[in-house]
Amino acid sequence: MDPRRRRISRRRRRRRGTLVILFLLAATAGIFYGLNSPYFHLARVEINGLQHLGEEEVLEWTSLQAEVSLWRISTAQVAARLESHPRIAGAQVTRRWPDTLVIHLMERRPVVYVAYHDLWLALDDAGIPFALETDPPGDVLRLEGLGLVDQPLGSPLPAGSRGPVLCALLVAQFGMDWVRRITVQESGELVLWLEHDVPARLDGSEDLLRSQLAVLAALWEQWRDQAGQVSYFDVRNPQRPAVKVPDDPGGGDR
Repeated sequence: MDPRRRRISRRRRRRRGTLVILFLLAATAGIFYGLNSPYFHLARVEINGLQHLGEEEVLEWTSLQAEVSLWRISTAQVAARLESHPRIAGAQVTRRWPDTLVIHLMERRPVVYVAYHDLWLALDDAGIPFALETDPPGDVLRLEGLGLVDQPLGSPLPAGSRGPVLCALLVAQFGMDWVRRITVQESGELVLWLEHDVPARLDGSEDLLRSQLAVLAALWEQWRDQAGQVSYFDVRNPQRPAVKVPDDPGGGDR
């Protein structure tokens, strides 16, 4: 290649190099502006799905700082912080440009309340306690007699509570709303208090709970209209359930 062509080639390479540098500088300046421009500062947080939680508590849990750029917010980290709240089962966080963060929450729903000192622990459908209540609503199943001493929110109940808690969860899952409360006896047996304060006895064995509850549901369907005549149901042996009727001429079980 002759000297003239080499000089032209070098000038073209220098121009291309200069253009690349200018482009990178412009891109860097644009990114810097985007990260720091007040136009993208967080101005509003929209929270959807609130039931029991308040907006201020949710905002505090996000740990968001004032005048932070929307570009700098990690939506995954904010969602993870929210999901560490005992009452929150799930959170989705998205950006709405230029200045809004949108939070969709799914709060835990109480399935059963467990007696805890002078209070009640609210359990979700996984049996995890997530809140303390002084006076829970009367339409939610109650479980008494576990004897809990120290139970942190968000942590599973002790292993010894597994059977009674499973029973309560199954009652809720099966839609047995005619079961009002469950008490744990010292022997480990369970008493389910039905409508009209009719007791039903279960032995509390985890492997028999489903069959015992199925038999109890069948008995209740049969006797519901005559529940006032029943002293108790006994399904401790689901193969041979018993119904105690006081005015039975034989004075025994059926």
